[in-house]
Amino acid sequence: MDLLQEIDDYMKETINESLGLPVSARTLQLKLRIYKDAYFRLRDQHLHLLSKFRQNDILIDRAKAEANMNAAAIKKKFVEENQRLAAECANLGYSSKSPCWGRKRFKSVLSVGLVISYLKDPNKFVG
Repeated sequence: MDLLQEIDDYMKETINESLGLPVSARTLQLKLRIYKDAYFRLRDQHLHLLSKFRQNDILIDRAKAEANMNAAAIKKKFVEENQRLAAECANLGYSSKSPCWGRKRFKSVLSVGLVISYLKDPNKFVG
């Protein structure tokens, strides 16, 4: 019953305040407590969100670093495979100076060879 009386008093004081009538110190203290509680809840939520943002920034930085390492490893594998194919072509007697094997044709054969090699075994190109 005491709670109902408090609610009733609070409503009366709020109506009096909206009409411009004097408000009791008790009502002002209740409102101040409510605002302080809301402030602390919002501050806690704010700090929690900041913590989550920091964690996500760390995860993003780690993912970027991993992606850069993977890209470097793949690039290295492609370069090695390209060099291997160039050596194989040289061993077969094809040179960029022969009339039917110009530089453009030689490079395109290496590129096609590299793509075919990748399609046959993509795991070979992953670090």
